[in-house]
Amino acid sequence: MIRATDVVLAAAAVCGSVVLWRYFKRQESEDSYEDLTGPVSFSSRMVAAYRAVESREKDALFQDPMAESLAGEQAIQQAEKELAGKTDSATHSHTDGLQMQSGPGMRKQSDSKRQYCVTRFALRTKLIDDQVLAALSDSKISEDQPEAVRQVVVLGAGMDTRAWRMDLPEGVKWFEIDMKDVIAAKNMGLQHAGAQTAPDQQDCQFPLKAASFKNFSADLNRRYWIEMLIAAGWSNKAPTLWLAEGLLMYLTQKSSEHLLQDMADHSKKGSVLLTQLFRESAREANQEYYSTVSNKHLKALKSTFTSFVPDNYQQYLEEYHWKVNTGLSNADLHQAVAPHLEGDQQYASHAASNNGVLVEAFVM
Repeated sequence: MIRATDVVLAAAAVCGSVVLWRYFKRQESEDSYEDLTGPVSFSSRMVAAYRAVESREKDALFQDPMAESLAGEQAIQQAEKELAGKTDSATHSHTDGLQMQSGPGMRKQSDSKRQYCVTRFALRTKLIDDQVLAALSDSKISEDQPEAVRQVVVLGAGMDTRAWRMDLPEGVKWFEIDMKDVIAAKNMGLQHAGAQTAPDQQDCQFPLKAASFKNFSADLNRRYWIEMLIAAGWSNKAPTLWLAEGLLMYLTQKSSEHLLQDMADHSKKGSVLLTQLFRESAREANQEYYSTVSNKHLKALKSTFTSFVPDNYQQYLEEYHWKVNTGLSNADLHQAVAPHLEGDQQYASHAASNNGVLVEAFVM
């Protein structure tokens, strides 16, 4: 005969098992990289998540309607959690015009319609958006640059969406290279979002703004990628816009230097490089900062930065035949791009903010 107490104990055991299962599944989900292989690959989703969050703002620096789909739910939740945490130490009113107290991550009183502070990822995106359009502009044609740039190569492209969301001039050929898992995840995301990837595709939700789009996987720590790029239709007989937005620090030191040299060796006069460098003098500060962030996927990146440059990065780049035109540290980026918006004060006040430098350079 089954006693009532036995039934109760059995039910409690089942409930307890379900609770534990849900807990561990949640932990597994939070710690996983989904269909990607590790923190470097997953950083592509995190950057897309910050773009998605910025795009929701009423006074957004840019609009990226594809970012949320490419980022995925997990990355979006991590970004929102981190940015919400930056406002926990401050109080404010949701009513426009009322007094608000400022604090880490808080918006200014004149910026009362924003939900979150503007992140360095959003600022970086806006800066490079403007630099891309300037580099492709016909106004750049001159005696020194007789031919307009109509080739863009994005190295370590991640979940970049500029080929769909920017008003590009006619005739731009767009190429992207990244690791195998990132390319596979992005292609799936593009298909799911309804993005056009070939000129003959019709009725796509997001039409391709470039004349053509090609992407492929390659290990940029090895030097065979140039041959693959040529096979994809790129030409070293025309000037190129090279974009390496968040890449070089993840390569080995030697591979990073090879990449800079290979780009220069295969660049026609008028070619432009937009990239991000990290200075050796702030290596420890950078690792310390990533140890303190609440976002566990960003925290995991602290040991993945392996390539750094001297403080005199201008001279360093000239050794690889690139002449620096502009250089902005992360500390200067906010003032240069959006001084009217409240920034990430926790990051800005840390020494790591002087580490990264966003560079525009011309081939020598």
